[in-house]
Amino acid sequence: MQGVTLGIFIFYFIMCLVIYHSVFQVYYLDLQGGLMTEMVGSFIVSAILVALTLTYWPVAAIIIVICGLAFAARMEGTAKTVCIAVFIVIAIVVSVVGANSKKQKAQQNSTETGARYESVLLNETGGREL
Repeated sequence: MQGVTLGIFIFYFIMCLVIYHSVFQVYYLDLQGGLMTEMVGSFIVSAILVALTLTYWPVAAIIIVICGLAFAARMEGTAKTVCIAVFIVIAIVVSVVGANSKKQKAQQNSTETGARYESVLLNETGGREL
């Protein structure tokens, strides 16, 4: 699932750059500084969006489906069907990744809690087994 999470991050990273350049008219007086600022800003925003997507994946899936329906409303014929299908697939991928992420966090927390409990028992008994 790490590869899918990286894919979501790359998608968000590219979309942040596209949205930034469509909203603002960019002129570079300092090319290196301007590009670096854009990359760092997009990296931070993308990381936040990935974290929010994995945490609130049901909301993200619903928003993706609504966006797909909004884009499909502007299209006609088979393009409309393809657009809806693509956005539904993306919503399913986000849902699966979010659910697996939540499951892995729960397993990790239960493992850590069990290890701490065993450690406390061993400390209280002086290392002897019960």
